[in-house]
Amino acid sequence: MPVTLVREGDVSHFDASPIHVVSTASLQWLQARLPQSRVDERRFRPNITVSSDERELSWIGKTVCIGGVELRVTAPTGRCVMTTSAQTDLPFDPKILRCIAQEAGEDFGVYAEVVQPGRVSRGDPVTLR
Repeated sequence: MPVTLVREGDVSHFDASPIHVVSTASLQWLQARLPQSRVDERRFRPNITVSSDERELSWIGKTVCIGGVELRVTAPTGRCVMTTSAQTDLPFDPKILRCIAQEAGEDFGVYAEVVQPGRVSRGDPVTLR
């Protein structure tokens, strides 16, 4: 199929930060509010999903250490309609964004910047300071 590369229109579709983090606590929070929905981390496209009992929105302004990497959590991630889109085995679900907008001011996940680069592996310990 022929394709053409063109400049993006008025609505940008790039992430606002190099790193996007979502916690399992946030995924569980959303699933509890939408028991009929398929809440799946793929809807939110994080670089890193952290297993945590604490929602990541409370990490803003702090440093998260994962493996050999240090991340400064800078801002909440504002969500858009992409979270509702069907993908692979996930159905279209407008309730996802509606719930986030109504109960979390459209914020779900956090943006972070790399303070200390390094290697991250599945199962690495995570510390917050």
